[in-house]
Amino acid sequence: MPTYPLFAMPWTEYERGWGQRPDGYTFHSSIEEFQRFLKEFYAKQPEHVPDEYSKPNSHTPEIVMVSQSLYEYVSETGSVWLHHNNTDAYATFDASTLTSKKHSL
Repeated sequence: MPTYPLFAMPWTEYERGWGQRPDGYTFHSSIEEFQRFLKEFYAKQPEHVPDEYSKPNSHTPEIVMVSQSLYEYVSETGSVWLHHNNTDAYATFDASTLTSKKHSL
């Protein structure tokens, strides 16, 4: 089965009193799309540190090989956040159940 490259960012969830855990990956069609996604994400966050929040694990996304279905979905929408923590799962991921469409700023 052929795979295609996407920009992927692993995330970690932090919850006061419980610690931290992996929070999946965001996938982006480009570095610029990742930067736009991150800017919008931070703009929606409260000014104080909440009891539960997520943040990216680094400043730069990595390249992950994904299924054609996921590649086409992200190419159409720009970005998507998925909660599988094993990147190998995305090589066969069926994105036909995802429903979000790209929105304009």
